[in-house]
Amino acid sequence: MFVGCGSCIGGDGDSNSSLSEQAQYVRIALCFGITVATLAQTIGHVSGCHVNPAVTAGLIVGQKVGLCKGALFIVFQCLGATAGAAILRGVVPDSVRGAAGLGCTGVSGDISVGQVGGGWGCLVWWF
Repeated sequence: MFVGCGSCIGGDGDSNSSLSEQAQYVRIALCFGITVATLAQTIGHVSGCHVNPAVTAGLIVGQKVGLCKGALFIVFQCLGATAGAAILRGVVPDSVRGAAGLGCTGVSGDISVGQVGGGWGCLVWWF
């Protein structure tokens, strides 16, 4: 959370140039990729490196991980993500572009309710 989401905020100076846009995509991809590779090397032997609660839930359902051990993994994965997000929120000043919606998924004001997801997704978004 800290490294990956932290790579998504901030500006690269001239945001109108296509090189700047490409640099942002490369920076974000490298941050996420290197973070996952580092996690695989450092904690892979402990948990099999399923650091995502959805992956752990799938492994519990597939009976590859025990219920008690899997539940503990999920609790600590969520605590780690919350701690990383809290630290990132604490170190990023409000003046940085993107800091106000840090980690939030939003919908543009230019998109209508019908365009958001269509069908049932529209109803879910509406409520």
